[in-house]
Amino acid sequence: MSLVISEPSSLGPPGPETTIAILLGASEYPRWPQWSNPVLGLSANAFRDYLHAGSGLALTPGQILNLFDADGDPSAQLLQIADFLKAAARTARDLILYYVGHGSFYEDQYHLGIRYTRKSQEFITSLESRKLAHVIKDGLGRMRVYVILDSCYSASAVSDWQGPEINAIVRRMSQPLPRCGTAFLAAASKDDVTRAPRSESHTLFTGALLKVLTDGIITAQPKLSMYDLYEEMRIILYHRETDDEGRPELHVPNQREGDVSRLPIFPNTAYRRAEADRARAEAIACAEDAEQVGDAGKATTDGSNSPRRNHHRGFAIIALVFLSAALLAWMLSIGFSFA
Repeated sequence: MSLVISEPSSLGPPGPETTIAILLGASEYPRWPQWSNPVLGLSANAFRDYLHAGSGLALTPGQILNLFDADGDPSAQLLQIADFLKAAARTARDLILYYVGHGSFYEDQYHLGIRYTRKSQEFITSLESRKLAHVIKDGLGRMRVYVILDSCYSASAVSDWQGPEINAIVRRMSQPLPRCGTAFLAAASKDDVTRAPRSESHTLFTGALLKVLTDGIITAQPKLSMYDLYEEMRIILYHRETDDEGRPELHVPNQREGDVSRLPIFPNTAYRRAEADRARAEAIACAEDAEQVGDAGKATTDGSNSPRRNHHRGFAIIALVFLSAALLAWMLSIGFSFA
């Protein structure tokens, strides 16, 4: 295998300008009606909305390939993915792959159900996980990939994303900001099923994922990593799990340059709210200080309309207006929602 050296500009932290996303799966299976479930569609749409939202990743439509509930057969969808990756290869550093639907096996190979999937013929009408991984690795090359699979037995697909064998020497030489690698967040182990109750708005796994993404985590960090999501989701799902329900798993099948699951990529909305609260408190404190200065000035003058009193009052008003405008500009710059 030849050694590929990335350009220096390719080494950088995850950001919305260099991130792309692919959505896969289905909520309707015309050739397998028992698999159809509207909750799957609600889950996919909610995650798509998060990718678009200013308070989320703020990706443009051109940065997202949405094949959820697409009519194409497996080959057609794989070709669309390959074309999308080829077009984005010059600018993209990070790929988020999200799938929600049904997982199944054929001769030990893991398959992902799509709208085209047909009962008893899923081995030729579903996306083969191994082929999907190959298309993405071939299309992205040395990039960072974040796989999120919301399906039964989803951890079975981890081996399809396996990178080169890692030894202790490579681990010690791992870069603090790896240029490539794969983080894999699975809804269940290779032996467990997942749940998508029709009475819910989302699947249990995606519901927990969205809660962490939209509520954030009270930390000192402005962004969350895949590992942060996993740890918080475990806490949320702990109170809902039963013996016949899968537990989420986090795997890092490719760590040649380091653990990409630890890289901050998802905006932490709790951090944003805390920053806004701090800025608001500072503005109020500054205004109160200015008012106290004005009161002190009043004690040294005769009458409330003296020039010195008016001077301090004007100072207080100007300070409050200035700080309020600065706070508003900062909140708008980070996409803070006033809803």
